Amino acid sequence: MGLLELPGHGMREDEGLEKLLPNGPATPTSAMECHRAVCEAMADEILATAAALPYALFGFSAGSIYVYEVLLQLQQRAT
Repeated sequence: MGLLELPGHGMREDEGLEKLLPNGPATPTSAMECHRAVCEAMADEILATAAALPYALFGFSAGSIYVYEVLLQLQQRAT
């Protein structure tokens, strides 16, 4: 079983979210664009590492919003 964490959290504490931003770290980006980019990147990681395996997603507090959006991404890509 693998663990997928957001950049800047847990084992990825030294990573920044800016590498996930669609226009790079120097370009001002809205909070919604940043959120969408993070969710798309997380869905990409899930599909690359666990697509053929059973997996569970868990998010606490604000993390639950990310989980919901990642699930929507995965569902859209499955159709």
